[in-house]
Amino acid sequence: MKPQQLHSPLHYELIQPLVKWKILSLDHLMEATWKVDKSSNFYKTIEALVNKELISSFHDPYSKCKYVYLTNKGYEALGAENNLPINPSTVIHDTFASENAFHFKNFPFTKEVLLDHEILKQYPMIGHRPDALVFGHHKKDFTMAIEMELSIKSKARIMETYSYYSASEFFNNVLYIFGQANAFETYVNILEEEGKALNHSKFLFVYMKNMYRRYYETFNSECYHNGNMTTLGKLFDMDVYYARFSKRASPEIRVE
Repeated sequence: MKPQQLHSPLHYELIQPLVKWKILSLDHLMEATWKVDKSSNFYKTIEALVNKELISSFHDPYSKCKYVYLTNKGYEALGAENNLPINPSTVIHDTFASENAFHFKNFPFTKEVLLDHEILKQYPMIGHRPDALVFGHHKKDFTMAIEMELSIKSKARIMETYSYYSASEFFNNVLYIFGQANAFETYVNILEEEGKALNHSKFLFVYMKNMYRRYYETFNSECYHNGNMTTLGKLFDMDVYYARFSKRASPEIRVE
């Protein structure tokens, strides 16, 4: 696909990270475009790109944050493929998946982070495609799937996914992230009651009580692992470095 001419090199710099991250808050998009001169009028440029239909925007009803993602026209302008486009019915889920993956890229144990569209391209024959994939090193190299769970799936579907991860030689661990306590408790209970034959050491369940407010207390949040309640900070020896890791997407800044 041949890139089309954009109106300014700045436009290219601003929207290029969306090829990888799919959808980002304005705060994280600015962070991702670190080469861009922050003295430029970032927010007015974003509005101009929306008006030119290179990107679309989404307002999160819970946090009131504004998110942006590439349109088909934007992908064409960058000469990029859009093999897993943003679906309006799952856009909130996509923001959480991208945002958590974006945070994981900054952690010292992380080597690489892939989102679902990158997993599809690099591992097309994978049996089950998670929301994100983290390659890292903590005492030894590991491959960890990330699953964002905003709702409670059927027990049969949950057990099918549990069985896949338990038997998989590709994944060392799977991290389930929840923003609601009842979903967290349900998934843990199903593993305890129905999954006695599974490899429990592979599974991590994290409940981020302020996730819908876009506060990601990644290392301090409750974490169930192998029959015990702990934190990711303790499991990854990160509590030494992060007494509290909290990153919030900025609310929308309106441009008159």
